[in-house]
Amino acid sequence: MEENRYLKYIYHEDLYLIDEPEIKSTEDLGKKAETIDREPKDVPAAEPPPVTYFGNNEKGLLILVCDPTNDLLRPSELDLLMKIVERGLRFSRNDFALVNAFRFPVEQICEEIEFQFLISFGAPLPPIYDNQTRYSCHTSGEKKYLLSEELSVLADDDSKKRLLWKALKSMFNI
Repeated sequence: MEENRYLKYIYHEDLYLIDEPEIKSTEDLGKKAETIDREPKDVPAAEPPPVTYFGNNEKGLLILVCDPTNDLLRPSELDLLMKIVERGLRFSRNDFALVNAFRFPVEQICEEIEFQFLISFGAPLPPIYDNQTRYSCHTSGEKKYLLSEELSVLADDDSKKRLLWKALKSMFNI
């Protein structure tokens, strides 16, 4: 037990030490191996939780962000996004679906949420949208998509905001 006293400085979660029964003979070893072999081998993978998003997606606008530290976005970034969407595009909160792509695989998001327009603010795009040119409207089938930098980068760079606005005007025919 003495060698385990430092684990609390390495691991911040609760740890439990489980003593295994000591194997004293080859007969005990065979019993232990038999017990292990009886466990199910093909356990089906658990279904991933459904994608959750902010908004009602009434106009088929999917907005992806990637924030590992927040459920959605920091308040300042959410404020900037709402200015872009509400003031610039004239969309209400009911018109789009905002998803933190750090919480869900992007492929799952694109499968579960119907969209006509996709705007990614620093989030990875699925392979079908493999063109990585930023601030340019792209088309794949009947869907349009736009790749931008993170909102935190846009907040401090007026030239990138202008590039984004130009691409948004092209995407939405404004």
